[in-house]
Formats: sequence, C-alpha cells, structure tokens
Amino acid sequence: MNWKPVGMRPSDYVVEMRAAMEHKLYISALNAALIIPDVCATALEENNRTNSKKYIAWAECYLTPILREESCLSMSASDIYQLRNSVLH
Repeated sequence: MNWKPVGMRPSDYVVEMRAAMEHKLYISALNAALIIPDVCATALEENNRTNSKKYIAWAECYLTPILREESCLSMSASDIYQLRNSVLH
C-alpha cells in the first residue's frame, strides 16, 4: 500500500472535502468544510492559534461573500461558527 502524508495546508482540506463528497461521505465533507476556516485563520497568525473571533473574522472576509453570490443561503459568519461548534463538538 502506498501511503501519502496528510497535508496541513488549506488546499489539502479542500481536496479531502471534495473526495468525501464524491464518495457520498457527507458528514466527513461537512466536517472538513467547517474546519477550513480554522486552518486558514491559523495560517494567518504568527502563533498558529485560532479562536472564535479569528474564525468568524476569516469567514466574514472570505466565506460569506461567496455564499451570498453562489447560493440562496443567508448564513452569517457567526451562524457558520455555531454550526461548526454543533457539528464538531
């Protein structure tokens, strides 16, 4: 079996999320999608730490504009963070 290292870049999580969707692993895909803002917000910090304020700020800047343009969903960054907490914890 050929093992490949698991990456920690945001793009690695997107690849995993898409693979999960293709295989109808919807819970895994949702988990990956909700983790991506954490990974991205962490990547922007010198101390490699994130928290609710950083997650919400990243989601507000980068994610909610896409949701507004690409779908009929009207979720705020705070809504996404609450969903993250409900699903992942």
